[in-house]
Amino acid sequence: MRKLSVLLVLVVLLSACHRNTTVNPDVDSALVEEERITQKVLALKKDEAFHDQAYGVGYRVLHSAMPMCSNNWMYYQGMDFHYADKIDDDWRVPYERHCGLPTTVKEGMFIKNVHEGSPAEAAGFREGMVIKKIEGHDVVTSGWDWEDDITDLLDEAEEDGTITYTVSDDNATRDITVTPWKVCAYPILVQKNDMFNAFANGEAIILLTGLLDELEHEQEQLAVIVGHELGHNLSGHIEQSKSTYTVGLFFDVLLTGLTGVQSSIGRAAANGVNMSYSLDKEKEADYFGMYTAYLAGYDVSEAANVWREMGSDQPYAISHETTHPTTAERYVYLNTIYKEICTKKENGEDILPNLTEDAQERLGMLEETE
Repeated sequence: MRKLSVLLVLVVLLSACHRNTTVNPDVDSALVEEERITQKVLALKKDEAFHDQAYGVGYRVLHSAMPMCSNNWMYYQGMDFHYADKIDDDWRVPYERHCGLPTTVKEGMFIKNVHEGSPAEAAGFREGMVIKKIEGHDVVTSGWDWEDDITDLLDEAEEDGTITYTVSDDNATRDITVTPWKVCAYPILVQKNDMFNAFANGEAIILLTGLLDELEHEQEQLAVIVGHELGHNLSGHIEQSKSTYTVGLFFDVLLTGLTGVQSSIGRAAANGVNMSYSLDKEKEADYFGMYTAYLAGYDVSEAANVWREMGSDQPYAISHETTHPTTAERYVYLNTIYKEICTKKENGEDILPNLTEDAQERLGMLEETE
């Protein structure tokens, strides 16, 4: 009790140090609430814009690269779903305004976003449509395994090459059929981060919002970047690095067990080996990037200019290699790849990357022979 009294006295004394300077006008609480809704709608729009940009370019590249993904592909429809009964109460009105979700819909599955240039957009889907059925099966969003049930419905439908949805739209119910694309099975993921960066993890391609913001009007450059990260995945660079590190770690564990002294020699050696191959891996990824962006229909004739700009911003990188080639070498290299592509086009050849026989076999590009 005594401690509480002392604390209260201290709070009173500290509060006495503060005083008001201005006479503030009263704030309309209704206007504040309306502004909260407005800002949440803007947040949804911004998030949608990033995903439209990433998916619109990314899946177009993944679709064009299918000749190199016959062993590893998936379907892409081009729309995101959400569930009306899973929306937090304070986000309900923003979703209604942003997606056009009917106020009467309190449960069930609806379309949150339709990606630009996607099969779903071409089929006529739009935001706010409520999904009533998938291939004639009722969509249920209750029960302990309902999400698995919906996933199973979609997977089974995709195997037939088309998916028919029964949707409720403008108080009318109708069927819409979409024909998904086959795309390389490396999903495009958007990660909120202000850095200008993208990376591959062997299973997906991750684009940071800082990169997307900077390249808002540069689809060609974004396509080359997506293709570059796809190249890392197709080449197995991440798996190679992980395998090297695992061998180094095993060596350390073995050495520690034999000597009783903690070892990091193996891991240090593994990191050194991975670093030594880093430049070659970046060149391979650049090679894939130019080809896949071109195959997706993007004009890559000026793609190399990004490295001139990078060099002017970071002069050290013009002549000094790090884990990546110098900006000067990269500029010349990308232009060389473009000339190779143009030569193949002039000669009527298949415009595909030149790959080793081992790589072609691994990627399923070699025809089976009896």
